[in-house]
Formats: sequence, C-alpha cells, structure tokens
Amino acid sequence: MQAAAVNYDRLVLRLPVRAASVGIGRSAAAQFAEEAGCDPITLWRVRLSVSEAISNVVLHAHPPDKDQQHHLALVAEADGGAVRITISDEGHGLRSRTGSPGMGLGLPLIANSCDELALDTGDDGGTVVRMTFLR
Repeated sequence: MQAAAVNYDRLVLRLPVRAASVGIGRSAAAQFAEEAGCDPITLWRVRLSVSEAISNVVLHAHPPDKDQQHHLALVAEADGGAVRITISDEGHGLRSRTGSPGMGLGLPLIANSCDELALDTGDDGGTVVRMTFLR
C-alpha cells in the first residue's frame, strides 16, 4: 500500500521496502520533476538516481525478515531553480559490506547523476539520501 500527498511544491510518498517500490517511486518522482519544469535530460537523471536510491534501500537497508514489513519515504520538493528529492529508510545505516549482492556502483552513479548529493544518518539510525537537480 502506498500513501501519497501532493501539492504544487511537494510530493510525499511512504512505500514498502520491496522491489515494486522502485518503479513506483521512480515514476512519481519523474512526474513531479516534469511538472516542476525539468527538461528531458534532468528527468532521465531523476529517474536513474531515484531508481538507484530505492534499489539500495531494498537491497541493503534491512536484514531479510519475512515477518516484518519495512517502509521508506520519498519526499520531492520544488525550490526556486531546483528539485530536491530525499529518500530515507529506517534500516541499519550505511556500512561496509562484503558479499553484497550489488556491484557497488549505486552511490557513485547517483553522485554523477544529480547536481548535489548528501548522505546522512536519520534520527532513527537509517540512511537519508538527499539529491538536488537543477531545473
């Protein structure tokens, strides 16, 4: 189940941590960015970065637990000449991983796709990815 709140300057989604949320988040963020006036190249960068950020949550944020459903938050805001997108989770935070299922290219790809990137630890210990895309 997804919850969404949208106005002209802000989109808020709460999504379950599962593979299907990658496409949902990507589409919602791209639609928001398009409505905020982003050009086609920036929309491509938004889609790529949001896909990678949510994929990282799905793959790495929580240990496998079939009995508990975790969630992530996607917030998009239009601010002056930029669209800012934040992906946050309630996982165990960034840590070095050996034997990870990924190639380790997600964060560098995001960093090269957005105009600004900030990684933080959330109040609950999860990870917060803040991406800025200039319009």
